[in-house]
Amino acid sequence: MLRITRLVAAFALVFAFLALPPRPSRAQSPATQPGVLVKLKVVDAQSKQPIPGVNVTLSTSCATEDQKKKQTDESGVAAFTVSEREPAFLNLVAKKPGHVPMRVTWQNGRGKSQPLPDEYILELPQGTKIGGRVVDNEGKPVPKATVVFWLRGRGSADKAKPNESISLTMESVKADEKGAWSFDSAPASLDSFEVGAWSHQCAISGGTYPINKDEPVASLRDGTATTVLERGVPIEGTVYGSDGKPLAKASVGTGGDRVPSNTIPVIRTDDNGKFTFNAKPGDLVVVTVKADKHAPDLKQFTVAAKNEPLEFRLEAGKTLKGRVVDAAGKPVAGVTLYADTWRGNRTLGNRLTTKEDGTFVWDGAPADAVQMDIM
Repeated sequence: MLRITRLVAAFALVFAFLALPPRPSRAQSPATQPGVLVKLKVVDAQSKQPIPGVNVTLSTSCATEDQKKKQTDESGVAAFTVSEREPAFLNLVAKKPGHVPMRVTWQNGRGKSQPLPDEYILELPQGTKIGGRVVDNEGKPVPKATVVFWLRGRGSADKAKPNESISLTMESVKADEKGAWSFDSAPASLDSFEVGAWSHQCAISGGTYPINKDEPVASLRDGTATTVLERGVPIEGTVYGSDGKPLAKASVGTGGDRVPSNTIPVIRTDDNGKFTFNAKPGDLVVVTVKADKHAPDLKQFTVAAKNEPLEFRLEAGKTLKGRVVDAAGKPVAGVTLYADTWRGNRTLGNRLTTKEDGTFVWDGAPADAVQMDIM
């Protein structure tokens, strides 16, 4: 990874990966085989009968023009076309309510050789129910809180299927009006459990939600697993666009580091440019506002018992254009540029990807410096 600092958004930049040799084209790669068809057949682990309507998601290192999300047909099959028989990695994740989500992975390189099969049969075990509740610091329910959990259970017991594992990472469900939540796709055997929860009606000063690690399995089974959120005090604000009018659907994020996996999602302004969230008195809060075609803005303050409304007046975004080349001066496609640090905080999160000619464009950049990661 290369890290650079952008100083002036209006300049066109050229980055060279001096440590990298020229990248071969796809036509030069012997592993590239256009039109490799991979079929995943999903069946019930008990009955061995096909399961239609399973959501299957593809992620891979190789090229594909196919859809990356499909559902199994009446015969339990979802088919994907990719460009390589031996990609560096390819994952297929299969999910359907009432069954345990499963992942199957193939890896190649670094001593591994796992060519993609023409068809793979994946068995989904029947799910079991777990649950809990979300309350505030006074023990009152938090209605409609979002609950996020990580479950680690036993994967396929069949040693002939080492590619398979349970896929329950950052699953989310909504609590009901009484703060209660349940999930019916948990594995029968749980090795460990972590749960977090958030609500914009509770304190989100730091921008991340708390996580209970290694919650007792018994509390999951009887529904008594409890997550506590602090209420805080309301913070209100309005976002205006570069034309001076209230701006709808602008994103409002809290916290000075919005990179962790337990970051609370942004709030969207309403049709009048209004937003509201809660924060804990005494906390230092960083608020970052972003909108299409506009430069971002950031404010930070210490929360009081009662707070004046915030006001953001966004300016038109600056345009940053650049090109990434290798050591031979040839364009490098598919490089990711990530807006890492800005005004001392990691709150932008913009990702740019170079095109076939190595170019990229950011038309909503701020006027001041941004530290970029190039990967």
